[in-house]
Amino acid sequence: MKIIAQYTIGNHYLFCISIALLISVGCGEQSHHDTQSTAGYSADTKQTLKIDYPTGTLLPESIFKSKVPTLFNVGKFTDNVFGMLLGPPLATHEAYQIDPIGAYLIVKDSTQLAFVLCKSDQLQNDNVDDESYNSWSLNEIQYKNLIAAWFKTNCELSNCSNMEWANDLKALRILENVE
Repeated sequence: MKIIAQYTIGNHYLFCISIALLISVGCGEQSHHDTQSTAGYSADTKQTLKIDYPTGTLLPESIFKSKVPTLFNVGKFTDNVFGMLLGPPLATHEAYQIDPIGAYLIVKDSTQLAFVLCKSDQLQNDNVDDESYNSWSLNEIQYKNLIAAWFKTNCELSNCSNMEWANDLKALRILENVE
């Protein structure tokens, strides 16, 4: 009887160990499957902007004929979508990883143009402090008013309409449609 009791207890332990082993293997495969399924998804939404017109240059008529030099670096995503990077003049044809933080929308000669305001972690400038959101938020209105005034100065009254700022979500949607 003692042998049967030990055999039953041994089977019980063996059964519990087998169940625990199956559960741990199953969980391990599930977490491996989860990491594989999310491996293709990148939470990094950064895009690349190649600078075509550094700060202080005049934009050509094909983009937006300017009479006053730009206050920002400009790059082209498509014929109607452009990127703006605040800061000192950057090298022409240099590419930067950017995050959209807003968009200035304008209708010029019945064509919708979007100028996406961007920031880049690659740049160390005083305009947008990547370390402190507070720095940007305190100056955001000033920057946006300055950019809006630049567009209004450079646009003939009869050629431009519906000038408005859009938030970072709208800017992200605009860039998603570029791809």
